Amino acid sequence: MSNNTGTEHHIRLAKSLITSEAYQDLNKNALKVLNAMKLISRGNEEFEFSTSLGVEYLGLKEGSEKGVRLAIKELVSHGFIKHVTFSNGAGHQPNKFAFDTAWRIWGN
Repeated sequence: MSNNTGTEHHIRLAKSLITSEAYQDLNKNALKVLNAMKLISRGNEEFEFSTSLGVEYLGLKEGSEKGVRLAIKELVSHGFIKHVTFSNGAGHQPNKFAFDTAWRIWGN
């Protein structure tokens, strides 16, 4: 990934999110994937995200999609994202996700 400051994008993380129990419980890969999803979504609630893109953002070797799938599963279970459409990879289509707010009540 290149760092072209002329087209650099930013994400915002609310204090309520980063101090939540759900966020504090996420592992390192899930945090990186969440940040990548926020960056890629460009402020949209729904966005596409493939495991290969996750591999790139996590700095993993090609073919290391398992770590990304586990991170996505963790983000879903903690209430940060939800599946909008699910692709098993057969159609070579990325999964579509939406941000969720269930993280606010996670663990209650």
